[in-house]
Formats: sequence, structure tokens, C-alpha cells
Amino acid sequence: MASRRPSLSWSGPAKAQAGDWRGALLAARRRLKRDPDDLSGLEVMARALVALGAPDEALTVLRHLIRLNPHEPAYDLWRSSALQAKGRYSEALVSLSRAYSLYKAGPVKDRVLEEVELLISFLELSGHTPFALWSQVGITPPVRRKGNREAIPLIN
Repeated sequence: MASRRPSLSWSGPAKAQAGDWRGALLAARRRLKRDPDDLSGLEVMARALVALGAPDEALTVLRHLIRLNPHEPAYDLWRSSALQAKGRYSEALVSLSRAYSLYKAGPVKDRVLEEVELLISFLELSGHTPFALWSQVGITPPVRRKGNREAIPLIN
């Protein structure tokens, strides 16, 4: 069973917040020795591995996290970052789309849509067709009117 109990000696989140990714990773590994399904330990480990440029390990941890808690959109955001680091852009778009569908309306959901737009813009520069990319993620592309962007998202 996944543990959510806070521990006063758990330094991983503070180290991650401070950008000490190596320290956060070491703290997460120590915590996960006691409970390999600890969500907080796995979250810190996944974020640290992405930040340290270890996308293969991060993807393994993220698969486990998503199995334990499939309704947490942040895991799909982190998964998208790891996939992009490996050049697996189509899968990264799918992860962003999944995160988008899990977030409630608000600024974070808007940020995810911006991430989708940035990745699609990058892929357009690489010769991909925009309509096919937007169709792949199942989000209606933003409508542009007089320089202002209005996003009209629809998840299939």
C-alpha cells in the first residue's frame, strides 16, 4: 500500500525544492528502502532523475508511480519531460495530453496547454504537419484572433 505519512526526518522534498537533485535522489533512495511504494519518495526520485538527465531510470520510476496513482497529472508532465529528453516526442505529446485531461480548469491546465503548443511548434519546425499533431493529442488547437490567443481545449 502506498504511504502518504509525512516524516520529520524526510529531507527529499526540501532538497528537491532547493535544487539539490543529487541530495534529493540519495534521500529518496534511503526512504524507498523502507517502503518501495512510498509516493513521496518515488515522486522525489522521479523528479531528481529527470533533472539529473537520467530519463531511462526516471521512466521506470514514473511507470511505477502511474500504476500506484493513475489520477495524478504531475506524473504525466514529468514523464513527458523524460520522453522528450530521449527524443520520443510523439509519446511525450500523449503524456501531455493525458496530464491535460486530468487537470481541473485553472492556471496549471493552461500551462500544460502551453507545453503542448511549444512541443508541437518544435515538431512543426522539424517538418511534422500541425493538424496531425493536434489530432494525435486529442486537443483542439488554440484559435488565434487579432494576436490574442484563445485556447478552446477539447479532449476526445
